[in-house]
Amino acid sequence: MIVTICGQLNEEDMKVKDLIAKLSELDPELDVICIEDGPIPLRNDYPGPFEIVDVSSQKVVTSRDSSGRVSIKFDQTARGAWERALIGITSDI
Repeated sequence: MIVTICGQLNEEDMKVKDLIAKLSELDPELDVICIEDGPIPLRNDYPGPFEIVDVSSQKVVTSRDSSGRVSIKFDQTARGAWERALIGITSDI
C-alpha cells in the first residue's frame, strides 16, 4: 500500500543529521522506545505520519494492564526501572 501525505514541513523539523547526532550521544546498547506526546489518532486503517520531536534516555518502568495496554512510568528510583533510549514522536505535524 502506498500512502501519500500532502502538507508542508516546518523548517524546525528534525533532520537526519540531527537524529544521528542525538542518537550517537546515547549508549548504543540501549533498547529503544518511541513515545507519543499525546493520543495517536487512528486514521482509517493505515498509519499516519509522525514527526520525531526528541531523543533522550531515561530510566523507566514498563508494565501492562489487564487489557494488554503498555504503560511507561518515568521514575529513576522505582524498583525494576532500567535505562531506555526514548524517541519522542508527535502526530501534530
